[in-house]
Amino acid sequence: MNDVNILILGASGRIATSLIKFFRLETSHRLILLSNFTEKLPHYEGYTYYKVNSLDFKEIKNICFKERPEVIINAAGYTDVDKCESERNTAWDLNVTLAENLASISRVIDSHLISFSSDYVFDGLKGPYTEDDKQNPINFYGRTKHGMENACLYNLNTSTVIRTNCIYASEAKGKTDFIRWVLYKLEQGYGVEIVEGQFCNPTYTEDIAVVVNKVITKKRYGIYHAGGPDWLSRYEIAVTTAKVFSLDETLIKPIRLNQLNQSARRPNKGGLVNLKAVTDLGVKFTPLESGLMTLKQSMRDSRFTFVLKGN
Repeated sequence: MNDVNILILGASGRIATSLIKFFRLETSHRLILLSNFTEKLPHYEGYTYYKVNSLDFKEIKNICFKERPEVIINAAGYTDVDKCESERNTAWDLNVTLAENLASISRVIDSHLISFSSDYVFDGLKGPYTEDDKQNPINFYGRTKHGMENACLYNLNTSTVIRTNCIYASEAKGKTDFIRWVLYKLEQGYGVEIVEGQFCNPTYTEDIAVVVNKVITKKRYGIYHAGGPDWLSRYEIAVTTAKVFSLDETLIKPIRLNQLNQSARRPNKGGLVNLKAVTDLGVKFTPLESGLMTLKQSMRDSRFTFVLKGN
């Protein structure tokens, strides 16, 4: 495929960070990066940067019409599942209204729109789920992601939705995810209570970048699941993390989901079947232990000291 102009909205987020790294090292695509925190982004020659709030729909439209990218990747969104219950208007605007605007823009300038969703669009009664399973979200975050999917897929033929879950990255520095939170607690010697009945398949963000690139080069539309090969409980993920990093796994205490004081309900048996991405896109997903070993080596190489950062 010829080099293309790719606009990434939410360019300072976890998935976007892996996308930028992949495109820079593996392709010659020109990137147009939009973020409210452009000062935190590494600046590379040939890339274009815009400081913009993801809720400034007018400015985003102006930038898209000016740059006219062949591909728009929406990596922005409201991801705090519990706060979604109390901050519903903001969550809806970021996750749904933004998607509606991007679908409209993409239709006018003939762009391929790629968006990210979650296994939280399902109820968690019989996971892991395929792309064809019926959505039935049980919390407001899931409802916004369901709304986002509909806004993109029903309004734009050249739209791709990539569902993922429990993402983690190999970079030593970065925003906090579940695995980094576990590592921080265990390295400080704190005991942690982890749910043993909530299942997902932890997903390496570098694998998500590969899926995105395949979707672009093969011009694939519709829904694809990007999920790791291991279907595990949160408790099993935490124990595996402790073992790989040679930390004290006795600090990890299993609890039931209903013992947590959370505002939003969580699906019990979530997770995603990745067969479509494997067979149609040719993606080989990274096992959890392999991803953790890469993260461990990255921390060693950078002499990383853990400081817990917020989302």
